[in-house]
Amino acid sequence: MDHASVDVAAVSVQSLGAPASATAIAVTRDNPLSAVTGLPAIVVPAGMTPDGFSDCAEMLGRPFSDRR
Repeated sequence: MDHASVDVAAVSVQSLGAPASATAIAVTRDNPLSAVTGLPAIVVPAGMTPDGFSDCAEMLGRPFSDRR
């Protein structure tokens, strides 16, 4: 964000279906960047995938910029 001189970064977040069984191990999951970075975020709907799952846009703010 500093390099690009922006206050918000927008990324696509796609929902994934549940594994076929409770014992299935899924390598790829739909963890938004905010969940692993701790950055403040707003997620807004952006449509549906061809498989019928929601497609969203996640907008990430700078660290500790929640109030702004």
